[in-house]
Amino acid sequence: MKSCLNAGALLTLVAGLLLSAGPAAAQPAPEDAPARAPETSADEEAPAGGQERDAPAGGPATEAPEDGERLSAYQAALDRGTSRYNGGEYEAARQAFVQAAQIVPGQAASYRNLARANFWLERYAEATHHYDHYLRLAPEAGDAEQIRLERRMAATRAAGQGYVVPGAQRQALEALERELTRGQALTPAGGGAYGLYQTVLRMGYAAPELAQIQARLAQRLVDEHDAGLLAAPSGLVPTLDQQDWAVQRERLQLAAELTPDPLTAELVERRLLVVEAAEALLGSRLDRAAERAQEAAEANPDLRFVGWYQVAALAAGGEHERALQALDAFRARADWDAPTDRQAAVLRAQLLQALGRSEEAARALESALRE
Repeated sequence: MKSCLNAGALLTLVAGLLLSAGPAAAQPAPEDAPARAPETSADEEAPAGGQERDAPAGGPATEAPEDGERLSAYQAALDRGTSRYNGGEYEAARQAFVQAAQIVPGQAASYRNLARANFWLERYAEATHHYDHYLRLAPEAGDAEQIRLERRMAATRAAGQGYVVPGAQRQALEALERELTRGQALTPAGGGAYGLYQTVLRMGYAAPELAQIQARLAQRLVDEHDAGLLAAPSGLVPTLDQQDWAVQRERLQLAAELTPDPLTAELVERRLLVVEAAEALLGSRLDRAAERAQEAAEANPDLRFVGWYQVAALAAGGEHERALQALDAFRARADWDAPTDRQAAVLRAQLLQALGRSEEAARALESALRE
């Protein structure tokens, strides 16, 4: 009859080692909203409220991010804003265009549409500001000359008043910059740089510079995740509990949402395998833990400790032969410090004993205790 290790005792042992603790293409406006831009002469009056006004183009993005979900969300917000604009709901349109610009900050179409919505809301300085964004991103666009004329008209209506970032928004941006530079990317309570980033979005900040903020925040989230994987002073493996791993998962998921960079997205996918293996092991889902740990170890050769997750899951699940093979392979690959190697040698002796290889187990245990 196959000998079986006590799973609880084994998990207690391995816990000490492992888990102790470009412009969009213009489309014809809908037939019920003929296209007509704001008057182009700075000397003429703007169209009266009852006159038809230009429906902003809402064509597909030409500088699409790699993430199809982000692109779909961007296009949905842009289309929603265009629909509201054509219905004369300029404030609702403005909010939708802000959201589109926040999702994909580098797309010019959002800023043209946002500028036009602001124009009809008589927010002329802000309209000028967003016309400038459009022209900076798409200086050679087919409608660039038209936009320059619209911008000149908005600037005239602003009567020399330049756009100033609201004080509260400016303070939030400054706080976000400080946190990105010297603080935390994400705290367990949802704070840190990510919390401040969300505050900035709620305040309606929309500018091409948001793309750089998103890229920096995504990288900081990944870096903070990897810093959490550093080994405890006594061994090769991190000391994280279930709550810690939940935060680790959130860091990776948020980074994936923020970045259009395929290399960062690929790294996040690989790191998520490690999180899944650890969560399964802590939740005693041993078959799942062993499977995920093997995948994670192969996908993350730079994280040497991941192989130990497979050893722990196999041993706790009674797969003693496979656990012994995994342990020997792992010990041959990794540089163990003396205390950790001694504990691993004790586990090896226990596995040999469970397999009925008592003499080998005794020699292995004696050798481990003597070192």
